Amino acid sequence: MISAADICKYDGNRALARAGEFIYLAPGSKLQDIILNYTITFPSEGTMSDEYTVVPHGCVTLVYALEKDDSLRGDLFGSMLKQAKVGEKEYPWG
Repeated sequence: MISAADICKYDGNRALARAGEFIYLAPGSKLQDIILNYTITFPSEGTMSDEYTVVPHGCVTLVYALEKDDSLRGDLFGSMLKQAKVGEKEYPWG
């Protein structure tokens, strides 16, 4: 399993940006036409509010999160026409 400490060890040429809690990686050459980047984050407590709003966009985002009980949760967010508040049970597209 990777950890936040592994971010500084990554020396590959696919790193687009990185800091202590995140790294953006470019996809391999065969996927560059359909994937913009991979984002790996290890946010500390309180880094991100549960009360922020996502504005409409034309991207599709696949998010995996490791829960406190070590279970893995996956969410797929498609193109949005309306803003949505993160954490709400009912999203405007669904």
